[in-house]
Amino acid sequence: MNRDNDELMIKGALNKVDTPKFDIASEIEKNRSRKKSASFKRHLVTASVSLMLMTFTVAAAAATISGFKHLLTIIGEENARVISPVEMSDEDKGVKMEVVAAGRFDNMLKIYVTLEDLTGERLAEDVKFSSYYSLDGIERKEKSNGINSISSRGWKMIDYDEQNHMATLLYEHNSGENIGGEELTLKINKILYNTKEYWNYKVTEFDLSKADRNPPIFYASMDQFLSTSNINYIAEDTVPVLKEQTDKINFPQTEGFNICAMGVVDGKLHIQTRNFENEDKDTSYNIYFVDLKNDQPYQELINAEGIFRFDMDENGNITKETDFPAYNEYIFDIDTDRLNEYELLAYISESDAINGDWEVKFSSEDSGEILKTQINKDIDGVSVGSVSVNSFGGIRIEGSVEDHVKIPVMFDVKINTSHGEITTSFSSYGYLADRTENSSYNFEAFYETEKTVDLDSVLSIEINGTTIEFEK
Repeated sequence: MNRDNDELMIKGALNKVDTPKFDIASEIEKNRSRKKSASFKRHLVTASVSLMLMTFTVAAAAATISGFKHLLTIIGEENARVISPVEMSDEDKGVKMEVVAAGRFDNMLKIYVTLEDLTGERLAEDVKFSSYYSLDGIERKEKSNGINSISSRGWKMIDYDEQNHMATLLYEHNSGENIGGEELTLKINKILYNTKEYWNYKVTEFDLSKADRNPPIFYASMDQFLSTSNINYIAEDTVPVLKEQTDKINFPQTEGFNICAMGVVDGKLHIQTRNFENEDKDTSYNIYFVDLKNDQPYQELINAEGIFRFDMDENGNITKETDFPAYNEYIFDIDTDRLNEYELLAYISESDAINGDWEVKFSSEDSGEILKTQINKDIDGVSVGSVSVNSFGGIRIEGSVEDHVKIPVMFDVKINTSHGEITTSFSSYGYLADRTENSSYNFEAFYETEKTVDLDSVLSIEINGTTIEFEK
């Protein structure tokens, strides 16, 4: 069977489908020149000389591209040139997760994902994963300049279809390094929605001035904790831990946690919370203070200087045979001689949760499309060595500067195109001391546009009024 001929048969049939403002066949043709994802290839090669089988194949192909087509109605058809269809999915607990499309240029990766509730009306506009996901397969390529730039990654909701209970989310990964690894795996094990948040809830059920100055404690080694954050102990130290007390402070907003112990230990206030598992709920929180004697217009929040997390077995001993930290202990560096002059506050967030196992493996390769020029030019006291721009609208500027503190604010960057001027916003940066010249720092700074950029239309980059042209 001839592969190219099969695709022409499919495209010919697809062109008869009424799809205003979107030429399905031309989009398939554009993406044929790229390396197709496994899912996209699989659905396009299933043609047959039989009219009945061909009709079935056309319908299957149309169903396959429907997710990508729907995505373009949300983000705009002009984005078809910077992303490729993936359209691979997994279902669990009545929810379908589909990786609809992905694209990668230089140090930027974008993945479009939909979540569809197939059984009810559980999902809402605030659907999210928080930390309950992983994206495996991304590789950090070795950098010749040695600079470790600040990276950012995360999800944002871009559309919610209330009628079909389907959310469309965008994952963005902006790295200081070129992103390697073409075979990716997205895993999600918990979906959150219907989140309720409570800010600065006043904990009035306890008189802080009566906090126990000699509370019952036990000692644990650092390696017994499930995790620690900024506590001033070393590995060989034993750490004082509050014993759970009889009097508890419960919260009317949630049954997910309570305050189970409080006392002054080694001159610092310790507050211990206990967490309770509920597979249908996900609770996150923080406790902190304000100083009521602070006469400034803005009351600064006083967060814990350190936190350690642990669990206990049925015999009352600390255990690491768990992945659930049942206890958090907060250490506050406040004046324990005037505890009555502080106010204890809490932030509480509780969401409905769907626990499951969603996993999609897919391919996403770097398109290689980028404009770059070496200039070695001084711009307002900064030595600029190179400038590049990719189709996502990401701009990378490399060079050296005497004061690295200036990097986030030293440039105003614009892109001049045949269609007009495109403004940018600062994204992130990194720097490294120049070992050959102690007075300067090698740097790279990243800027982004709000929309994608047609590289064929780019005429030049403008940095603080200095025009830099590209050779094409």
